[in-house]
Amino acid sequence: MRLIVLVLSCLAAMVVSLSTSLGNDDSSHVGDQIWWGALSQSERVHAVQGMLVAWDEAYDQGVSQALLYAAKRQGHSKEWAMDMRRSVHFDRFSKPADYYVDGISAYYRKHTADASLNTDVGQILGCLADSPFLSCDELAKAVEGG
Repeated sequence: MRLIVLVLSCLAAMVVSLSTSLGNDDSSHVGDQIWWGALSQSERVHAVQGMLVAWDEAYDQGVSQALLYAAKRQGHSKEWAMDMRRSVHFDRFSKPADYYVDGISAYYRKHTADASLNTDVGQILGCLADSPFLSCDELAKAVEGG
């Protein structure tokens, strides 16, 4: 039941994003900063919880499919792949949702309009992960073209 609520919250956030984008007369890219700013703190927490569940599910599915592919290519059984999957755990987002909500909001406050308007919430969430590919400052610099 909780998963359903989180998924619905994430979908609601996307609807807010779409409706905000459609109401904008500017033809340039409208970033997630617009809908993010329109959400209450509670809505932001629900949106982040939904994104974290989706991210985790996608990661689990990706690892499982990769192991099944590797098992098939190397002549191992499906059971071997599933045993390997149980031994692989990568906790990318170990902090509470409020940490990520605060980090996303801080990114939008801190960085220039170019970086803020052209960076979506998922990208910022990625830079807040336990072991990010890019720090949030590096992400902003890359988006700004620096």
